[in-house]
Amino acid sequence: MDSVNWQTVGDSFKNNAVPIAQTSSSALNAFSSLSSARQQSNNLNTNAQLLDQQANQAVLNAGQQSALIRRRGAQFQGDQDARIAASGTGFGGTNALLRRQTAINIQEDANAVANEGILQSDALNNQASAMRQQSKAARPGLLGYLGAGTSVASTFLGAKYGKKT
Repeated sequence: MDSVNWQTVGDSFKNNAVPIAQTSSSALNAFSSLSSARQQSNNLNTNAQLLDQQANQAVLNAGQQSALIRRRGAQFQGDQDARIAASGTGFGGTNALLRRQTAINIQEDANAVANEGILQSDALNNQASAMRQQSKAARPGLLGYLGAGTSVASTFLGAKYGKKT
């Protein structure tokens, strides 16, 4: 085995300390930028998933509210029928029109709530899609890695062979 000349190693390090320090700093900056971009991309994906869940929940909530409107409407129709029967006027004529309009109003209210939930869900799904696109754009690609490598190499070469003052 060859013996190590520690004096030569020390001189070599001393002569290259500035390029090593500058290159290390550049490498850390490049790594930090790439890591930050990946983290931002991950955060946007997580937010998109949350929006998807909210969109599903909006449809479920609207369905429950719509069903509640129909149940309460059915109870109201039952009370209405009892009052008509108690009045002795019969279920024809004006009473029939009243019953029909009540049924239509209940159905329209239930449909309006369901449609509102669907629209809210669509809006949330659109936001989630936009976030996924932002996530994709934020993710570092090949050019990001090449740029980081070029920056590190440029810093090293500039520090090693650049102008000395």
